[in-house]
Amino acid sequence: MKEEERRLLASEIAKEYQKTIENFLTKKLQELKEADEKEKQKLVETIKSIKIEPKLIELPEVRIPEIKVPEIKIPEIKIPKPEVKVQAPKIEMPEIPKTIEVKGFASFIKAVFEILKQKTKVMIEGVDRDNPLPVILVDENGKYYKPITQIVGEMGGAKMVHYDIYSKEIAVSASGDNIIIPEVAGKKIKVLSYFLVAGGTVDVKWKSGTTDITGAMAFVANTGIGSPVASPPEFLLQTKDGESLILNLSSAIAVGGHLTYFIE
Repeated sequence: MKEEERRLLASEIAKEYQKTIENFLTKKLQELKEADEKEKQKLVETIKSIKIEPKLIELPEVRIPEIKVPEIKIPEIKIPKPEVKVQAPKIEMPEIPKTIEVKGFASFIKAVFEILKQKTKVMIEGVDRDNPLPVILVDENGKYYKPITQIVGEMGGAKMVHYDIYSKEIAVSASGDNIIIPEVAGKKIKVLSYFLVAGGTVDVKWKSGTTDITGAMAFVANTGIGSPVASPPEFLLQTKDGESLILNLSSAIAVGGHLTYFIE
């Protein structure tokens, strides 16, 4: 403890002693009022002879130990460089004979395809000529190309068959029959694919005019169904000649979606 602090502490102690003496004197002076003058003088002399000397109190020095914080080393984290390696499958082109003896154009085409079938086989992600990937051609606006042309091979030549593929939005909510595609005289409406979503609990079924062509499909709120996609001349559903394609709802619940179809 510094000398100045000790002196300050001693001064504070002296003040406390002085207060004690003042309290003592106040009490004695009150008693002096009732004593005689001689006793008063004697008491005054006694008080004057009292000496109070403050004694310094030595306090031990307090030392705060030094606190050492250990050094923390963060290890270097090495992030591997991302690399993508793709090994392209080896494609072996078949050896084409210099001379192919055929009779007629159809036989020539058939012979070429037989050679390719025997010697060329490329598979990518499980897709090859024996397991093709079905596709639907659309333009930049998402609309289906029409017509779609399918080549039907026949002995002695080939013929071209054209199918006009149409897309139709579905947005109905009335209970009972809802006409999706109106009837075409003497023609069948053939559905290639459809997608439905219901806004509530409802049973849905497709009909040709008054005849059911599917069973009732049960929906709850915000659930849907998506059908497979067929390629013409195949189809999923069809109406009878000259009948409308109808979507029947068991109750007045909003149902939306779309379908693709052709007329034949």
